[in-house]
Amino acid sequence: MENVQNKTAIVTGGGSGIGYCITQELLRNGAKRVAVIDLPIPRTHEALNKLQAEFGKQRVILFECDITKPEYEETFKKAVNALGGLDILVNNAGLVNDTNVEKTFAVNCVALIHGSLYGVNYMGKHKGGKGGTIVNIASSIAILRYAEVLPVYTASKYAVVGFSQAFKDYYDKTDVRVLTMCPDMTNTAFPKTATFFDFIGMPTSWHNDFSASQSPTNVACGVVQFIQKGKNGAIWSVMLGERDECVLHAHEFQPVTSVPVM
Repeated sequence: MENVQNKTAIVTGGGSGIGYCITQELLRNGAKRVAVIDLPIPRTHEALNKLQAEFGKQRVILFECDITKPEYEETFKKAVNALGGLDILVNNAGLVNDTNVEKTFAVNCVALIHGSLYGVNYMGKHKGGKGGTIVNIASSIAILRYAEVLPVYTASKYAVVGFSQAFKDYYDKTDVRVLTMCPDMTNTAFPKTATFFDFIGMPTSWHNDFSASQSPTNVACGVVQFIQKGKNGAIWSVMLGERDECVLHAHEFQPVTSVPVM
């Protein structure tokens, strides 16, 4: 459906983990330029240096920003201008911090919504754009199961799916596809930085479960395939197969049946 070759893209949280690998895979598949929006911290600069060494300084641009702050809108604008337009937006930035409810929702939900609105206004045909694609990164816990040890994180990812499903209905007006990717357990830094309520505590198998899970590169490959093949409103999950292969599953969103008010 959509080839990423010669396309421009923005990836939030592209300085590490899944976001870094998504940036890599977009560039490997011929993306013209990718703008990474991430926090102004050392690992972000290290990531930029690696990406530029592999793909060239002109193809990877870094914009340092806390996407939960008001300056995100201006940073997004600068990124689009530097790219010379926008074709693909990957709202990837995420946080696993159940003990900070406000910050978790600020990153996982509010910033994702703002980014989607910024993106559709630059890409949407209703604003004179040529259309494009938004990929919102949720989690398999929002479609396959819930994570009882992380109730706040679970709720934030359910919100991503709900928002994306409502937002997709304006494709006819915007010509912007809205895709929701729900990765299964992925071996990133999240297991090491996650926080839990004291009455829950960290599960004894927490680190072992993640160390045996899929790599962020596996997820990134799935995201690129999703951009290439996914229909507007689609929900896919990506997980590791028996032969260490990228396995993709499509899911149908089941809305709650309305009940007449008595």
